[in-house]
Amino acid sequence: MKNVFPPEWRTQSKWKRRFYAKYMRTLERAGYVLVIGVFAAFIFAFNYHVEDLVTADKVAVEPFASPLVEKEPTLVVRALAADFDTVRKGQPLLEVAVGEEAIRRYGDWKAVVDLAKRLGNSPEVSRLLAANPKPPTSIMAAPADGTFRLNAGEGVVEADKPLARVVDYNDLRLNASLSGETVARAAVGQPARITSIVVEPEAGTLFRGSDAISGRLLGDRVKAALEKSLVGRGVRLRDDVPLEVKEVSEVQVDAVTNRATGGDPKRAVSLDPPGDLRIEAQVVEGHPSATVQVADLPADIARSAKEAAAAAVRGSRVRSIDGSVVTL
Repeated sequence: MKNVFPPEWRTQSKWKRRFYAKYMRTLERAGYVLVIGVFAAFIFAFNYHVEDLVTADKVAVEPFASPLVEKEPTLVVRALAADFDTVRKGQPLLEVAVGEEAIRRYGDWKAVVDLAKRLGNSPEVSRLLAANPKPPTSIMAAPADGTFRLNAGEGVVEADKPLARVVDYNDLRLNASLSGETVARAAVGQPARITSIVVEPEAGTLFRGSDAISGRLLGDRVKAALEKSLVGRGVRLRDDVPLEVKEVSEVQVDAVTNRATGGDPKRAVSLDPPGDLRIEAQVVEGHPSATVQVADLPADIARSAKEAAAAAVRGSRVRSIDGSVVTL
């Protein structure tokens, strides 16, 4: 038999020669599979697409608002439109005194006017009125069409703080603080995954333009009354999970509005939330809480809760779908 390979090329180990002779075909196939796998991995890497999403948790749904601000301290002399009035762009909304000097002069004039109302037009009062004439004021107009919301109460508003807002309740926006590995490369128009959406109950009405107004906050007086009755007591919820009451964080009621002066129940509009409203949330942190209906409370507490809630909301006014003001 002719030697194909020089003797020095052959392995001297009989065990290796037997292994190669028996498994050489298998080793060749394994090599082919490995090479094919490497090429497949390159092709997959070039074509693999990762969904590039940034995330934001505990996001508030808020209507778009155009603020009315001044760059100096400002005093609101009077509002030229009522809260929740529908306004047009350019419509006068606020009469203001802008700047510390104007605010001081307006305060002096107002004090003299109040003095004249109490004492009458005596010579001394007339002299003070002549020495302290009404200072000029400014008019702030609506920057856009929408609903007027007055932020400022009594007193001076700091510079660059909103005095009022013109809110567009048809333009609801998610104001989110984004997080994630790709947030540094996030761009306008890029999709983002939003979780734990919170409907902001601004003054009890967010979705203006319909009568679906529910969950009006009743105030601290009703909360205090319920806390006094509930704190320290055990409440068994409908899923039979016992819960000890520590505090009452919010009290809500369902009410009806009546457009008729005679109180015709047939013309009352239910203020329950819309039936198709679905919001999913995930608890991130906090303390256990529960929604307790009046039917779940003891009879004496349920009676006091109904009386306190009725006293708190009776006579309150809300704006309905056609723009008219109705009374709870």
